[in-house]
Amino acid sequence: MAHYDVNVAALSETRLSDEASLTEDHGGYTFYWNGYPTQERRIHGVGFAVKNSLVRLIHDMPNGFSARLMKMRVPLSRDRRCILRAAGCGAAAYTNLRQDNTTGRL
Repeated sequence: MAHYDVNVAALSETRLSDEASLTEDHGGYTFYWNGYPTQERRIHGVGFAVKNSLVRLIHDMPNGFSARLMKMRVPLSRDRRCILRAAGCGAAAYTNLRQDNTTGRL
């Protein structure tokens, strides 16, 4: 990501447990993720990779609503913010949804 100078990347299918973060000093990014609790199966998860130079500007750390939806607010100016969302829908869920839609049409 550093090669392409990516500031923020939304991640899906992270498959990490709980809600946490990890700072990678050498790589220059901090990873935030949200997944199922430790005792549950790790089949989904979403997150963000944020360039460390931006992390200190973010006052509200990213938070997850579920293992499939996470939100982060990035300040643009004193009174303006950009809201970023990471959403994940696993392949199995998509397949089931597609099957349901097909059945509904019959």
